[in-house]
This record gives sequence, C-alpha cells and structure tokens, in this order.
Amino acid sequence: SETECNYQAPLPFQKDSKTRWLVKGKVMFNILFLRKTLCNRIYNNDGTDKGIEKIDFGAKFQQEVNSHLKEFKERQQVKEEESKVLDVKRRCRIFIVEAIDQVGSRLCNAAEAFKNLSLLNPSKVLNQTAKGDFSDLPMLHLAKNNSDEIEQQYRKITVTDWRLENVFENNEIPDDTTKFWLGVYHHENFKELAAYALNCLVTPASNAIVERIFSLVTAIKTKPRNRMQINLLDAIFRIRAHLFENSICCKDMRITGRMITNFKSDILYSYGGRIGVASTSHSQQTARSAQEEVDITMFL
Repeated sequence: SETECNYQAPLPFQKDSKTRWLVKGKVMFNILFLRKTLCNRIYNNDGTDKGIEKIDFGAKFQQEVNSHLKEFKERQQVKEEESKVLDVKRRCRIFIVEAIDQVGSRLCNAAEAFKNLSLLNPSKVLNQTAKGDFSDLPMLHLAKNNSDEIEQQYRKITVTDWRLENVFENNEIPDDTTKFWLGVYHHENFKELAAYALNCLVTPASNAIVERIFSLVTAIKTKPRNRMQINLLDAIFRIRAHLFENSICCKDMRITGRMITNFKSDILYSYGGRIGVASTSHSQQTARSAQEEVDITMFL
C-alpha cells in the first residue's frame, strides 16, 4: 500500500539551507542520522572495514541473493553465480561509500570543530578511563596563553573529590555539562579550566540563536507598540526567553512585590507628562528590576 511504501522509504538526502536557520537543527539531525546509519553498514565501531561478506546490504538484498543462488545451485552452476554476486556486492559497497561522502558534504563547516565537545561532559572528565587527552579537547585556541595552566588543571580535576568541595548544590555532581562547569568555576584552583570549558559550550554553531532573537523581538515590538523603548523591550524579551528556556507558562510565573511596584503606567510610559513614550531613567530601572528577578543564565 501507499502507506507502507512511505513508511519503508529511507529519509531523503536533505540539503543544508543558508537562509532558513530556524530549521537547520532538524536538517542537521537527519543528515547525521543518515551518515551514521550508512557508516554502520560497512564499518566497525573502531572505523575498520567490515569486509565484503559482513557488510549489511539489507534484508531484501540478501533474500534476493539467496533465492538467486538457490536456483542455480540446483543446476550446479552456483560457483559462477557466486562470483557475479560478489562483484555486485563490491559495486554496492562503492555506492555506499559514495553515499557517505555525499552526506558528509552536506554537513556544516562547524561540525568538525564541535566533534570532541562531548569530552567536556562530567561523565568523561571525571572518569580516568573515559577521559580524553588534553590535545583532543575542542577549540583549544580559546585557551590562548593559559594552555599550560589549563592542561595542569585538566590533569588534576580527576583526582579531586568534588563531593567535598561545596561548589555544587547539595554537594551532588550534576549530569548537565553546563551546570557542572559553572560549579567548577567557583573553585579557585580550576577557574581557568572552567572558563575555557564554558567558552566552548557557549560558542554558537550557527546563526540560529540570533535569528530566534529577531523573531521574538518582532513578535514583541509590533506596529501598535512601535514606540516601545529599548529598555522595556529588553526586559520583556528576557522574561519571555526565561519562560521558554525553562518550559514555564506565563500563568505559572511568580510575580514579586518589587515587580508590581515598578509595573505602573506612570513609570513605564510617562515622559514629560505625556503617556506613550517610556522615559529613559524609569525604563532603565524597570529593566534592571526585571533582570534581577528573572534567571537569565542562558545569556551569560
């Protein structure tokens, strides 16, 4: 049926878009998934070739081969046909290798730079066996002139009992990479290493974040609100970003007394006795109050 055909059809080779950054993540996921699937067919986990007889050409291909050889086995011509089947497998392997190269060419240029970013995960950093070499860490150019000191701290971080250092909440080592390095940053002996790791983690892979900011600003500052000043716009944007980042609905946001005190028309929109334009001093005060009440760690 048409439904079964659609279900069994492989994912198409999608091209990367240079303008639609908002959908780039989904495209990149599909491309990486396709490449990994193809590599698993012909390569072992360590990257070595599986050999022509162990390559996964698919169940349907193998079924057709077995049926074809069975037919010629009865005629006692199986050796000649096995040679032909082997030749077909070699050509199929060449096709798969070319497909892997084609999928790889659709990856963004930043893919290589972010390849070893997982080495900063606490499950690897604090594990002697899973821990990578310092030279394998990503974006070592961010270490600048502190590379020697950062390397020494990277070697010492494994032998430190972080449950006794009082830098994490409840003295529990977080699984989240960002929270882990934010805690390590508060340790005076590992500040340079933590600063380097955080710089790696906040480096954007694309313009997607910037495009999202443009879209959100456009949604906030509409034509009827075109006289909104930058400080009020900034405060509203940070609140919305906080709610979105933490999956909080606006109806669940807790309003403090300080917010209510500053949320008045004479403060937000008064200017020289006229309503409609936010004064600079008052809007700055409102923005600062909103920023103090809202967690904005995603922008740090």
